[in-house]
Order: sequence, then structure tokens, then C-alpha cells
Amino acid sequence: LFEIAYSKLQKGDHFDAILIYNKILKNDPNNISALRNRGKSKEILGDLTSACSDWIKASSLGDMHVRYWIKKKC
Repeated sequence: LFEIAYSKLQKGDHFDAILIYNKILKNDPNNISALRNRGKSKEILGDLTSACSDWIKASSLGDMHVRYWIKKKC
């Protein structure tokens, strides 16, 4: 599922990507990559509040990559 979601994200199908990431996170709520990428899709769609929420959770789980986005955008 993750590969499909990431492919959708890369193609700009952010609504579909978010739906797939939601499924991934329902089964694995601490999936750092899914949180990071779902946040990116949410940001692109204009939902910065939810994007920040995903990135903050990913950061709390140890994701170093999102810290810059949190600092700049949240």
C-alpha cells in the first residue's frame, strides 16, 4: 500500500494518496513515513493545520526530516 500511496503523491494525486495513507495509519498509527508523506499531501492541498499535526507526531516518533518543515511552516 505504501508504494501505491507514494506513487499517487508523486503524480500529484494528493486526495488519493491521503486516503491510502489513512488506511496505512489506521493499521499502524506510528508509521513515520506515512505521517510525513500524508502531511506533505495535506500541505499541498492547503490544509497546513493537519499537515503540521502529522509532522509533529512524526517528529515525536523520531523523524528528523520533518523538523525543518515544522520550524518553517507550523
